[in-house]
Amino acid sequence: MSELNVFERPIGRALFLGDIENLAWDREKNTLLPHKIELTSKAVNKIFNGYEVQEVIASSRFFAESVWFNWGRNARRLFASGPDAADIELLRVMNSEDLAARFNTVFIGSGDGIFSEAASDLVTKGVQVVVLTGTGTLSKKLELVTSFSISLHNVFSHVSMN
Repeated sequence: MSELNVFERPIGRALFLGDIENLAWDREKNTLLPHKIELTSKAVNKIFNGYEVQEVIASSRFFAESVWFNWGRNARRLFASGPDAADIELLRVMNSEDLAARFNTVFIGSGDGIFSEAASDLVTKGVQVVVLTGTGTLSKKLELVTSFSISLHNVFSHVSMN
């Protein structure tokens, strides 16, 4: 099977900011299942082919242990409770850590519109911002301000659970 190459020539460092519940939620069972986390992790990793990526993953406190143990790679781990808690933790990273000075590409693992302003700010500073969507939808506002979007559903068929 050939590798999925999203861009011809990745340049520089990249950051992944992933709301794992948004990416891997099982709508049929209305919960986050370990095998869905693993599958999502593999799909995301496939997209990173060619990039030097630092990963930051976020979830609610309730699912934190499952996310951490099933992600399968070392990542910076964030968790919080409440409405949009994972999003707020990821936004805190986006707004306080001068990402434009450190990364050429930022992957946002969520289609939530809450990221639109921070994503737009990064784009105006010359950062390529790519949105990865899973089981959640892609906000029109976020779609308009980012460089590119990728549905993980299109990648899942290239990833095996072996």
